[in-house]
Amino acid sequence: AIVVMTYAGAVLARPRSIPYWNSSAVPIQFFLSSSAMSVAAVLLLMVIHDDPISGGQMLLMGGLTTGLLTSVIVHLSTHQNTPGKQQSLDSLLRGIHRRVFVGGVVVLGTAVPALLAFVGAATSGIREVAVMISFALLLPGGLMLRLTTLRVGIFPPVHIQSK
Repeated sequence: AIVVMTYAGAVLARPRSIPYWNSSAVPIQFFLSSSAMSVAAVLLLMVIHDDPISGGQMLLMGGLTTGLLTSVIVHLSTHQNTPGKQQSLDSLLRGIHRRVFVGGVVVLGTAVPALLAFVGAATSGIREVAVMISFALLLPGGLMLRLTTLRVGIFPPVHIQSK
């Protein structure tokens, strides 16, 4: 699954005609998101089977989600003035995709699971609950990341009115 999602991100990053996608950050985001979701799924299976979860495993999940958050921020902050990318950024940060992206992807789908993972790494008594909540947030967060990445990459062309 990680290879497939990383490949999908690499394919999206190739076309120069879609500025928001044309970034090395896209495959990195897809890789880190897939990896974090995979780790969360494995840890959830461990919770279901009553296997102990270590602080190191929680740190791994926290590191992956923090890396994802960092790559999203870097992607949003680079090449902002490239024609086409500004329209995509406007849609993500101020337009119709704002709630889904900022609230669903960045805050609930990435930052909260990262925080829970680091708290769980430091506090063994809450690891199981932290894993369950993180899994429940990472899955839709990853889906929304991919969906918004696809949706904001293509937008209606600007029509030039003739005099």
